[in-house]
Amino acid sequence: MAPRCVALKILHAIHDFLPRHRAGSEIYALDLCRELSRRHEVGVLCAEYDPSQPHGSVVSRRYEGLAVRELINNWAFSDFSQTYGSATINAALDQILAEERPDVLHVHNLLNLSFDLPTLARARGIPSVATLHDFTLVCPSGGQRVHIAEEHVCYDIDPDRCRRCFTQSPFHSQLAGGAAGLPCSAFPPSSASSAPRARSCPWPPERATGPGAATGARRWTNTTSGSGYACSGR
Repeated sequence: MAPRCVALKILHAIHDFLPRHRAGSEIYALDLCRELSRRHEVGVLCAEYDPSQPHGSVVSRRYEGLAVRELINNWAFSDFSQTYGSATINAALDQILAEERPDVLHVHNLLNLSFDLPTLARARGIPSVATLHDFTLVCPSGGQRVHIAEEHVCYDIDPDRCRRCFTQSPFHSQLAGGAAGLPCSAFPPSSASSAPRARSCPWPPERATGPGAATGARRWTNTTSGSGYACSGR
């Protein structure tokens, strides 16, 4: 007898989403959502930079039949630690989890959201799985480990180069604009690069799989083996 497929409610979390942002991880997530929606109830949680909307507000929309909850993150933070763990952002994310009540949270990217998202899900009894598509957690150049302005491929993580690259990225402009409370016209929305935020993995190292995962290290700061990590935890 063939195993019975139990329909689940799956929420996919990603740093931004279509139609405004159309890159590799966004397209991958969309294709996966399309396939999973044939058997499950699927939704998307993403973020957007839009100073015309209140920071921390949530917009509900649909894209190609998928329900999308879009968190407005205008980088209105008073210090660097809030860029990856803001009380305002966490409260909005926790409210979304309470309203959506997914059976599974699938994280594609925590950028623009919060490193606390898996912890918030766990507190509500929601298991998390994650796919790391690139080096976003350690690279300010769109997770590609390329210093575009100097046409340099970053085989090794060099903090001095990261600082130079970050200040040349549109992400830096958005962060500065959010802190200053500048209007949308000063820093228009864009598919910005990510900040170099080498922080602890929110999942236990024994549950990490993928290239380099055998080390059990919680910090993914010196990996040169390529993308394709996956973590799971609950």
